[in-house]
Amino acid sequence: MEIWAPWETSRHARTIIGTDEQQQQRAVPPAPVEDAHDANDANDALGGTWIGPLACVRVVRRSRPDMAAFPHVWEAVEAFLDCSPSCSLAQAAAFGSMRLLRGISARSGAMAALDAFYKQAQFSGAMQHAAARGDVEMIRWLLTFQPGGLVTSAVEQAARNGHVRVLAWLKQHHDHVFWGANELRYAVEGNHAQAARWLQENTRPPSKLRAMNLAAANGNLELVQWLHQVRHEASSSAAAKAAKGGFLDVLKWMDKHSLCKLQGVPVEGAAAGGHLKVVKWLHKSGVGIATPRALDAAAANGHLEVWLHKNRSEGCTTAAMDQAAAGGHFEVLLFLHTKRSEGCSMDAAVNASRNEHVEILQWFFRFYPRMIHREKVIVFAKRYNYYLMDWLHRNYQASGERTVLAEINSSFYLTPPETEELTT
Repeated sequence: MEIWAPWETSRHARTIIGTDEQQQQRAVPPAPVEDAHDANDANDALGGTWIGPLACVRVVRRSRPDMAAFPHVWEAVEAFLDCSPSCSLAQAAAFGSMRLLRGISARSGAMAALDAFYKQAQFSGAMQHAAARGDVEMIRWLLTFQPGGLVTSAVEQAARNGHVRVLAWLKQHHDHVFWGANELRYAVEGNHAQAARWLQENTRPPSKLRAMNLAAANGNLELVQWLHQVRHEASSSAAAKAAKGGFLDVLKWMDKHSLCKLQGVPVEGAAAGGHLKVVKWLHKSGVGIATPRALDAAAANGHLEVWLHKNRSEGCTTAAMDQAAAGGHFEVLLFLHTKRSEGCSMDAAVNASRNEHVEILQWFFRFYPRMIHREKVIVFAKRYNYYLMDWLHRNYQASGERTVLAEINSSFYLTPPETEELTT
């Protein structure tokens, strides 16, 4: 019986179980295990020492010496608890367990009977997990287990996580790699300048990757400069990405070096993120373009952009109050109500009801009673919030609006969903 237990590799389990010599000195004989591997195999490249059956079972055996005469019982318990025979190649790699992989190797006859496409899918998944961790030893073992497997996805994972050692090893030792796809793009997206440089020098990335957009979106000025110098990349969309992320240093560098024609950079993205310094710079330099959506976006994300109100003439739309209500941004609502004249639509109260902002909904009932879509408000109140329904019931009862009150009463229960008995 083959029993493979990845959790036995912990030092804590080894301490509890003890060495083989210590086990022989105990009264409890070791459980028989038919194992094709050497019990003292400590080859780190193959996953460490093989120590036999499940640690949990061995610990229990130590505490029950009176059960030593029933080894077949312990074997049955181990077989019942051991879930490793059903473990796939990709799952074993996800655990980071060479022990499980070796167990799968011992069952290679069962693996051979699997569909070829399924085997490749399992191999690809395992390689991706190993490459994402930078585990060269596991990658080496997997390629020995399945030499002809395709590893393009694994290369992308290694690039995304900046594992130059994995990239270099695969480049040197494996032929089944399609280089020059998206590796450089993933390296830049992950902010790994060293991996990006290695890929540029050792592979042939496509000329039109738009990698600078990713570097600008991450605010990585070093990569932006390198991409411009080595790959001659430049785009106005990269400036828009930098503005949206609030990376003023990237914007200034692009403008100073005439990297691209910085005209019409949307202010909306910077306003949505609350990046006031970027908004001011775009306004002062004359390269930014603002629409009413800029103030709308700021309000939706809870940014009280008084500066936009005072210094830009585009204004906003009713979406500003609608989205501020959805996000529960009461201060923004009060500002828009006081300083702006656009007002709101019926979506505002509905949004407040949907997201259970009871105080905001009450405020809308007082200041914008004509903008209340009563049916939709009641629908969301019934679905999400008992206490909001209770307030609506009392509000419409006081107003004497029987039609709406009847609709509320049709599905309103006088007992709250969760009540506690109060003892005096």
